[in-house]
Amino acid sequence: MKRVLAVIFALVVSLSCVGCSMLYDLEPDAINGCLSVGYSKILNDAYVGRYEWDGTLQGQNIVVPEEYNGIPITAFGGYSGRGYPSSFAIIFNDEAKEMLCPGATQWGAYSGIHRLENYELNYLDFNIHISKNIETIESLSLGGYIVAECESEEATAYVVYVLRCYVTCDENNEFFYAKDGKLYNKNNDVVVDDIIYMDFDVEQDIIESEGDSVGASVF
Repeated sequence: MKRVLAVIFALVVSLSCVGCSMLYDLEPDAINGCLSVGYSKILNDAYVGRYEWDGTLQGQNIVVPEEYNGIPITAFGGYSGRGYPSSFAIIFNDEAKEMLCPGATQWGAYSGIHRLENYELNYLDFNIHISKNIETIESLSLGGYIVAECESEEATAYVVYVLRCYVTCDENNEFFYAKDGKLYNKNNDVVVDDIIYMDFDVEQDIIESEGDSVGASVF
């Protein structure tokens, strides 16, 4: 009986989440043609999704707006439709890929690079400003490794881009604050750890990741 009740409870929770997500529409290029926004007119609520960098220096300055079409943006990441997830993350658009590595045969976001050989390392730094309306983190993954794969008759080579973030925050935000380029929770002064900050040490990360599997998502 307990197992049946547990299954029913899980089903109700799942349907509730899907039902809520169906209230949100996702606009891929809502802000400046590069920042996606999920929004609900019924709930009067919105979230920021992925940011497509265009390869420009100006594009390395990301400002999370307070609202979208009069709807307050309150969260990092969220869900839309029948539960489609959208993280607040940085990826490259076609223009950025062509500028950085036009000969690449494949691009992907990597969780680690310790298993890669024959790679070139590059750093890209982004300034991110958080608005006063951000309250929650649903899905956040800012910075990390984006890898271009280049194949030749001799060998496969990789160009690794390390995305680092320097974060500032509106002083009127009631839930987060920034200090020395890092984002903190106001309720416990704990740093938000789903962001790769400026002090990220690639060599240390490689050492600590030895033995771990490497996850990669192609885009």
